[in-house]
Amino acid sequence: MKSILNIDLINDYIKKNNLTNAGFCKLCNISEETFKLILNDNTDIDLTDLFRISRILGVRICEMFNPK
Repeated sequence: MKSILNIDLINDYIKKNNLTNAGFCKLCNISEETFKLILNDNTDIDLTDLFRISRILGVRICEMFNPK
């Protein structure tokens, strides 16, 4: 089953900027628990956290979702 979120955007950003997962979380001002939920494709994620991540990635929120 295909993931709802485009996790590759996040992973590419982390690799490109030589960040750890904890460093990325701190940069986005999200908890590591929230980040784990996102990576595990949990749908119980606060939209505010996704907006924070999209702002850091420099993408629109709609780009964070995979098309069906």
